[in-house]
Amino acid sequence: MSNPTPTPNPNPVTSFKMPNISRGQYFYITLSIVIFIVLLLFSWVANRLSLKTRSCNKLNIYWPTLTNTTYFNSPTTNTSGATTNTSGATVKTGSGFGIDSSHNKLINYHVKSAYNCCCGDGYKNNFVALCALEKCIANGCRFLDFEIYSYNNEPIIAASTANSNYIKETYNSLSLEEVLITIKEKAFNLTYTNCANDPLILNFRVMSTNLAMLKKMGDLIEKHLADADGVFTLETRKGPNLIFMEMSELYRKVIIICEFNPLPSIIDTNADLSKLKDYINLKAKGLFCNTFRYNQIASKKGSLSFIESTKTKYTIVLPNLDNSIINFDPALSFDTGCQAICMKHQNMDNSLLGYNALFKTKQNYCWFKKSRIELLNIDIPSVPDTTNLGVNPSF
Repeated sequence: MSNPTPTPNPNPVTSFKMPNISRGQYFYITLSIVIFIVLLLFSWVANRLSLKTRSCNKLNIYWPTLTNTTYFNSPTTNTSGATTNTSGATVKTGSGFGIDSSHNKLINYHVKSAYNCCCGDGYKNNFVALCALEKCIANGCRFLDFEIYSYNNEPIIAASTANSNYIKETYNSLSLEEVLITIKEKAFNLTYTNCANDPLILNFRVMSTNLAMLKKMGDLIEKHLADADGVFTLETRKGPNLIFMEMSELYRKVIIICEFNPLPSIIDTNADLSKLKDYINLKAKGLFCNTFRYNQIASKKGSLSFIESTKTKYTIVLPNLDNSIINFDPALSFDTGCQAICMKHQNMDNSLLGYNALFKTKQNYCWFKKSRIELLNIDIPSVPDTTNLGVNPSF
């Protein structure tokens, strides 16, 4: 009788014999892995730290020379070079300001505008730098947008992709003081911009309700912008008195717009902030000014009611809140009459090229008049001056 054939095991187990590795070999293998991880970490850190330098170098390539030109002729100066009469400034022939004067109001002009103008690249895991601000000034931007946060009761410039007062997503920050010093030294200096005679609008999006910081903000504006030795002056008119004033009256003027998140009324309900309030010409979301993200503009689809609103309310357009540096197509915002269409000047894409080219076709000025359908066709009566009554006009 033959022996039965053994049934094969359906789950054979293969045995492995570990090679003989000495303790010394284990040590060197482990050391190699640790060194690799450390080198990888140092490489990442070096890459992050070089972002700021690389961004500044990139901007130097984008904007090697000054761009745009001013529309103001300088007023009469005395032999020492000091301005004797800034109200004597005139606009250049062909600038459009002397033609059809009923339309020569601030609200009837588009202005070259920069979003988060201290960002040299993205808004998250990146850096803010003065070189970015300087390049926006050199590129003829006369509407400069900033995000302001509170740190140790001090106002700082940073950026974030979150609409929160408590999340700053850039690695670093700039003090508001050094930013204001840069503006004071360069935004009205013909060495750094061809548009030194033009008005400058500062748009501060304040991401804090810290009263100590807000009070400090008013002190810094007073310190660095209120006394400029006649180089420029802070515009004092507010609300309708500002947006319906003649462009020819804005020679070397600084206009301040503020948005306070999440409490727009904080500036009105705290007496300690009276100094800051005095320097603010417009609330970014107030009776005479609107601020929208691009997706909100797109959703309006060029409606006539929206076009009508831009005739009486200064309208600011910001990019969508994300980390992309790709610019939106500004055509719809121009067509609907939005005045300050803020672009990401740290990224030279087709949308920004077209934006810059449009200003270049308008005699290369930093401002150009809206199309006929968008213009305000009536003169708005001025609001009575209540300064002597101790009452601030609405803005």
